[in-house]
Amino acid sequence: MKDREFLIKNLIITVIFYIIFRIGGYFHSKRFAPISIGDLKLFIFFFIAFIFLRSFLVLAQNVTGELMEGSWSKRIIFIIAAIVMIYLYKSTGRI
Repeated sequence: MKDREFLIKNLIITVIFYIIFRIGGYFHSKRFAPISIGDLKLFIFFFIAFIFLRSFLVLAQNVTGELMEGSWSKRIIFIIAAIVMIYLYKSTGRI
C-alpha cells in the first residue's frame, strides 16, 4: 500500500508539471502542438526524475532522523559536521 501511495503521489506531481510544461509551450509558441511520442518520452522522464528526487529526499530524511534519535554525542557530531561543511562551501565561494 505504501508503494502504491508513493507512485500515485509521483504521478500526480508529474501530471501537474507536464500540464504546466504544455501551457508554457503554448504561451511560448502561441500554438497548441498535438501530443506526440516525444511528449510521452518527456512525461516518462519527468516521472522517473520525480521518483528519484522524492526517494532521495525520503532517504535523507530517514538518515537525519536516525542521527537525531541517537545519543547526544551523535547529534553534536552531526551538527558540527554540518556547520563545518557550510563554512567550507562558503569559504570556497560555492554558496
